[in-house]
Amino acid sequence: MIETAANQRLEFLASKLPARPESQVLHFGPDKWHPGEMDMRKTARYIDATEGGPDAIFERMAHGKMTPEDAEVLRDVYPASMKAMKLEILGHLGELQQSLPYRKRLMLSMLFDVPVERSFEPQMFQLLQDTFTKEPGTEGGTESPKANLGSIKKSAPDPTAAQRMASSS
Repeated sequence: MIETAANQRLEFLASKLPARPESQVLHFGPDKWHPGEMDMRKTARYIDATEGGPDAIFERMAHGKMTPEDAEVLRDVYPASMKAMKLEILGHLGELQQSLPYRKRLMLSMLFDVPVERSFEPQMFQLLQDTFTKEPGTEGGTESPKANLGSIKKSAPDPTAAQRMASSS
């Protein structure tokens, strides 16, 4: 069981290592390629998330410091912990909606796919989508709205005071 979990973490991390860009040019001599700083930092966040385990991720989440890498590790490497936390959130949904700040409700809603924030409820999505399907010129929401250019004047604008003074001189 422990070996399986360790192997799963290693496989996940191996899939997240920065990849060398494909090149058609043949290089001779020592390989001087190294990943960029952003790639290195992202990889470090993945390593930190897998090494700390789900408890460390939940601790960062409680302090509002959770990263997208934490969320991905939680979903892919620790699915049992993810499921347990989701059930815990569902059990306290009402009080969480009342007591948590908007930012944390939003984070929990996106991470666990649970409508902790009311704007993530399916009825709200349907209401928002309905506004686009009823918008004129969208063909029932299947096309982008078409601009109505009929109200734009085609004649030159009235000259400014400075332009009038310059033309009368």
